[in-house]
Amino acid sequence: MNPDWQKFAERDAWLGAKKELKKRRKREGRSGGHQPGHSRWPGVLALLLVVVLVAAAIVVHQIQGIGVNEDPFLFFGS
Repeated sequence: MNPDWQKFAERDAWLGAKKELKKRRKREGRSGGHQPGHSRWPGVLALLLVVVLVAAAIVVHQIQGIGVNEDPFLFFGS
């Protein structure tokens, strides 16, 4: 038996892991699009939150009117 078997075993394991990673990347690239296990919901909820906040800001501004230090021509021509 080779006395350096551990060194060769580590190298072979590293090369095997590298080969598997390469195969996985190739497979994922081929499939494209949405991978299972990755949820789209956080992005959808963040976008929805931005839309709601902008709508709320517009409604509050329309109700509140122009402030003392605000330029009347700056906000939506009100």
